[in-house]
Amino acid sequence: MKKLFLALTLLATLALIPARAALLNVGPFAGTLSEYWESFPTGFPNSPVPIMGGAATLTLASVNSDVIGTSGFSPNITGKSLGHLASGTPSTIAFSTPVIQFGAYWSTIIDGTAFVNFYDENNQLIGGTQVFATPNLSDVWQGWASSLAIKSLTFDFVNAQQRGGVLEIDGLQAVPVPELSTWLAGALLLGAMTWRGVREVRVRKVAMAPAARR
Repeated sequence: MKKLFLALTLLATLALIPARAALLNVGPFAGTLSEYWESFPTGFPNSPVPIMGGAATLTLASVNSDVIGTSGFSPNITGKSLGHLASGTPSTIAFSTPVIQFGAYWSTIIDGTAFVNFYDENNQLIGGTQVFATPNLSDVWQGWASSLAIKSLTFDFVNAQQRGGVLEIDGLQAVPVPELSTWLAGALLLGAMTWRGVREVRVRKVAMAPAARR
């Protein structure tokens, strides 16, 4: 019985390990980590700058490449936002603890193309995607879930360098990778539930056996 329980626990643990990397689009969610920029002074922040309560770090593409100011977002976001000036060079957000979900509200002042790339703990590209921000300062949510832990991400606004393009980002949300103890607890719970189901079936069979022989 003990060996069966251990085998079921191992299978449950393996089932939680992704077979390959994938990025999936997800709708708005409230993450464990968030950033609305309200605690920052207006102007160009120093780089690198702690964000999300110190759980992440923003490194600017260059001096004065990003500015914190009054948001032009509507209707979901108000107050301050981060404006990334189009430069052809991305800014970076690195997480102290890797995350499995990330999302934000995005908007632009003029037409352009914005890209977000996600990297793992070895700085290997997990995947990249285009941000479909609208050029009328109407905030658009875009979020992603990854089957591989995201250690950092880069974002940039291109094809608008000569026209004063700005990519606004606000309402950042992220969900850290669960601690190992949490994963193991889930695996153990699943194994215990499976073993309990097997045991109940055996008990029912034993209880029915005398009646079947009569």
